[in-house]
Amino acid sequence: MNTLTDVEWNAFALPANLADGHAYHDMHVAFMEIMKNLERIWSEADKITPPRMALDFKNSFSRLIKSPSLMPHTHYKICPSASNSIDLIAAFLHGKNIRTVLVEPTFDNLALLLQRRGVTVDSVSEDNLRHHLVDGNFDSIPAIKTAEAVFIVSPNNPTGYTLSLQEFKTLVAYCKRTEKLLVVDNSFRFFNRQGYDDYQVLLESGVNFIAFEDTGKTWPTQDLKASLIIYSDTVKVFFESLYNEIYLCVSNFVLHLFSHLFDATSAVGLKSVLWDVVDSNRALLRETLQGSVLRISETSKYSLLSVEWLDCRLTGLTDIEFCKALATSGLGILPGRNFHWESSAHCSNHFNVRISLLKKGSDFKRAMILLSGFLNTWSPSAAGTSLGHH
Repeated sequence: MNTLTDVEWNAFALPANLADGHAYHDMHVAFMEIMKNLERIWSEADKITPPRMALDFKNSFSRLIKSPSLMPHTHYKICPSASNSIDLIAAFLHGKNIRTVLVEPTFDNLALLLQRRGVTVDSVSEDNLRHHLVDGNFDSIPAIKTAEAVFIVSPNNPTGYTLSLQEFKTLVAYCKRTEKLLVVDNSFRFFNRQGYDDYQVLLESGVNFIAFEDTGKTWPTQDLKASLIIYSDTVKVFFESLYNEIYLCVSNFVLHLFSHLFDATSAVGLKSVLWDVVDSNRALLRETLQGSVLRISETSKYSLLSVEWLDCRLTGLTDIEFCKALATSGLGILPGRNFHWESSAHCSNHFNVRISLLKKGSDFKRAMILLSGFLNTWSPSAAGTSLGHH
């Protein structure tokens, strides 16, 4: 079975591509002055030492997420991408022989990277995790009770589920009490519109943790990226030894560019820079889907994420069949079963697809025309199949 990244790569060749969740939307007017001054930013970056640039990047990021507690924290590194961060964390987990429980559904490369590094990975369903975030009785979930590390994604890709402050505190308190390492994927942090200072919670609790960030889901920088990794003192020595085996530093130019983008975003606000684009494209998608056989998944009706999690059951096709049929019309999207990285073979996980929203306005409108045309000519009988044998 192809990985989700395989499908995303192939979708680049199609006339319309809503497969990958990277930020390929129009550059906001607030960033135009920055784009005009890239030569100056390059020249400035050339005069700053990498340690100072990394500190400036971290502090600009801290201001943007309104986390004064992160500002003085000294245990951090920066990777060129979030996938690099995941791989480094996987090397740490394997090196310490830490059994890990990872939420599903979530993007398959998290599990793939952990498994490739030799980490023992068990799964916990998002529904099960959500249920116990209320009562805090995580020991009733065998995979969590036996794990030495709990790996969560918040907001979660693809469903959009986001831990509230109280839920996050409940999980942190549990991990602290049971001496488990908490790993937090914050790649989609900027789509949480009820943000809170999660680093304050982590640092004040004394829990063992590693958290990482991602710029690639937010700013349309043609895949120039940087991924900040924050960790507790207990993790520092071994984690930094692994980092130093692979990286010296990240490009000063990239970090300086993002520091400018962070500051401009802080000045204008995430609503204008990001949320309005997501809301506009989500509204257009949902308008396109009205009365069709493609529905919003029940778990994601209130999602604010930059992707939409859909149910294709009424088409009479599985997720893979639906994606292939849609690709023949020129539109690329993702099949859902791969997000169920542990239980992808279960038939119940074969009827979701994911559509990305953070694309250029003209590209997204063209994609909606293709999707509308496909759905308007579609009927379950056209599938040449039935749900019965899947």
